[in-house]
Amino acid sequence: APIKPLSRGVIKGIVCTRLDRLGITGKRRGPHALRHAAAQHLLDQGLSMKAVGDFLGHRSTAATSIYAKVQLNVLREVAEIDLEGLL
Repeated sequence: APIKPLSRGVIKGIVCTRLDRLGITGKRRGPHALRHAAAQHLLDQGLSMKAVGDFLGHRSTAATSIYAKVQLNVLREVAEIDLEGLL
């Protein structure tokens, strides 16, 4: 009963704290950056848009298509995050 959903701010705080502990720095940090990094990693591994969308919890591939248009010069730092250290 006393448990409530986590707010966006709390989730961002958890992610940023973990990134700090792992020594990961950069301008783009937080949960959304991790979603982009995960999507880019899966796309780079050759997974289909459907598979990436399922992983991200998207209902349609249209929502996932945003990740197929990644501007590497803008998201390079995000895409290079080592997701293995977060598990």
